[in-house]
Amino acid sequence: MIAKINGKIFALVALCFCMLAATAFGLFKTVKIAAAAEAEITAEITAGATRGGKKYHAAYVGETLDKELIARNTAVYEVTASGGKGNKISLSASNVGDDADLSEEGETSVTISAGGGSVSVPVYVYRTETIEPLSPDHILSWSSAFNFYFESQISGGEATRLATTNILSDKSYGIDEDLVILRTPALHGGNEEYKLHTVGQVSEKQMLCFFSNINAGDLSSLPVGSVLEFNDNFRFYRYIDETYIAAYRLSEVAKYVWTGSGWTNFVADTRDFSLSADKIELPAGASHPLGIRLIPEGSYIAASMVSSDETVAKIENGMVRCLKAGTADITVTVGKKSAKVAVTVTNAKANGFKLMNERVFHVSRNGTFDLSKVSVAPDFGGGVYGDAFSLSGDNASVALDTSVVGRKTAEITVSRGGVSAKVSVTVEVVDVTEQIPGGFWSAEDSGNFFGAIVVHFSGTFRNPANVYLSNLSAEQKAAVLGGIEFARKGEKAEIANVEFMTSLLTIDVKIDGKSVKSYREGDVLTLQKGLPFYSWTGETLQNVPKGDGDFVQTGVAACDIRYVYGKNGKFNLDIQYTDAVVTEDVVRLGVGETAPANVSMVPSYATVGEWFFVSENPSVAEIDVNGKVTAKSAGKTKIYAYLEGGSLGELSVSFDVEVTDEVESFFLNAESITLEAGTDLTGEYLAAKGIYGYVSYRSGRAEKINLAGVTFGDFDKTRSEVTPFPFF
Repeated sequence: MIAKINGKIFALVALCFCMLAATAFGLFKTVKIAAAAEAEITAEITAGATRGGKKYHAAYVGETLDKELIARNTAVYEVTASGGKGNKISLSASNVGDDADLSEEGETSVTISAGGGSVSVPVYVYRTETIEPLSPDHILSWSSAFNFYFESQISGGEATRLATTNILSDKSYGIDEDLVILRTPALHGGNEEYKLHTVGQVSEKQMLCFFSNINAGDLSSLPVGSVLEFNDNFRFYRYIDETYIAAYRLSEVAKYVWTGSGWTNFVADTRDFSLSADKIELPAGASHPLGIRLIPEGSYIAASMVSSDETVAKIENGMVRCLKAGTADITVTVGKKSAKVAVTVTNAKANGFKLMNERVFHVSRNGTFDLSKVSVAPDFGGGVYGDAFSLSGDNASVALDTSVVGRKTAEITVSRGGVSAKVSVTVEVVDVTEQIPGGFWSAEDSGNFFGAIVVHFSGTFRNPANVYLSNLSAEQKAAVLGGIEFARKGEKAEIANVEFMTSLLTIDVKIDGKSVKSYREGDVLTLQKGLPFYSWTGETLQNVPKGDGDFVQTGVAACDIRYVYGKNGKFNLDIQYTDAVVTEDVVRLGVGETAPANVSMVPSYATVGEWFFVSENPSVAEIDVNGKVTAKSAGKTKIYAYLEGGSLGELSVSFDVEVTDEVESFFLNAESITLEAGTDLTGEYLAAKGIYGYVSYRSGRAEKINLAGVTFGDFDKTRSEVTPFPFF
């Protein structure tokens, strides 16, 4: 070992000696060492926006560049000597530069430095619009998702496009997991949070959010007081340019609280509560809420209640229900805080009844008022009521005239438990109008998104919300299904479903259990005379009934409306006439005047039938093939009209025409006369001078008239000048 070391030392000394010698003899020159060249790298965008076939990273005007997202969505490789793709280089946010220009919307770039080289990658800068927070009633559901409907905040129309992404498993969009938080109230045991896992859109204005362990379509399991928070980082990510883009942000943080039946603006979490009394007295049969005041006011949380004797008073639907005379203690608990109320139940009789669903009820003209829609409760006085119940013919009667359209008050007599009393309800009697078809789609027509037969009644059907058969009573449903017939080769098909979609009537026809999507010559769809049309009378949101209201008949098919599939590969409207009528029994005209056809088919929109006309005396009035009447001379005549071509055969009607020869002008056979001052101007004076009057008629004839007894206005016999005739 020592020898090897000494040998190395010797060799090193010898090498140094040789170098010194070479320098002395000029064998070495000064050498400059150049800096190493920058390595060449290449980059690919693995996830991002695509515009015009080009990939971009997404950024936003005036916001900070998401460097972590860019590093995650960029693949960087070394470039080999042959120009190919070499080793992949690992990236982090520190590899992304600060040179992207985010001051305005449009294309820019950012530099990525890695592996001893740098490369520029394209960035597209989007503008995110600021909008106001939602009103609580626009927090809706779509299947199991929350549907945040920015109806008034986002301008323009809507385009339906369903797109969702799981933000927990797919990190390529940079969507924050806490942009919306759903949590239970602070005093709730465990203070559970529901994890946001999927976001998306169902239209241009509707954002979807899915949370774990909760179905937004059924919030019965969501604790009262739960809070929905839209944070500073909230964005409405819409699917734009083949990726999710933060199209909208809120102007401020927004919070909402679940009341148990809907959402309202959040005030604060409940910290404590108090009771309005520590002892109360109630009659047997009453159901009464306890006076629980949450602190602070405006907060929400569910209180649990337990009775010490459920044979005397028990808890039902959050209220104390009194069963029999006696006493019981009710323990009220909110979180870890509790208080007691001593309840004394007495035997007492109700004073009357209270209307529990006070609103405007609707009934069709000549229809029967549905008592079952009315809910009342025994009224013990002092704001204490018994269990609410619905009325029926067994416990109530009403006197209501529905033959006249309009709003009125109906008195209902209620009898139950030995008590008889009256309650008043407001009833709107709505008209039932004739429905006239305005358009038609079959499943074969493009644009028919229902995939069924659709008949348009846009001109006559006033229906603000979609009405489904499930909304109707069994009797109403049967009337609808029984009023529609589809026949193929004389065999009736199944009418599987009918929906009133605003102004559209949609019909699903099935043969052998399968929906009919193509048709054959001779297929006939008939909307039969008497087919009822139902509308929703309450408020709506996105064509969906909202709150209280009624599904009431507002329309009817006044005749059979038939559609026959023809050789042209289309359904053709075939409506037969049922009658022929005249508009006026007598048409009065002056010579030369005209009048339009004085007849019409019933219904007026019938598509089958042709008119033929005959004038009894064409010299008085003639009529053309279109029914136009022209007066020819003074007199009377009768017009006969014949309606032909329908399944009823020929129908005939007639009407009278009276023609008068009307006066057009009056003139004299002299233009002026010179009188002596003081002379009276009379008809007799003119006649003595040979001046006569004439009447000209519209027909062209003139008639001489006697001027005797005629007076002249504005005549001054004291003036000594020629006076023009002041015609009467």
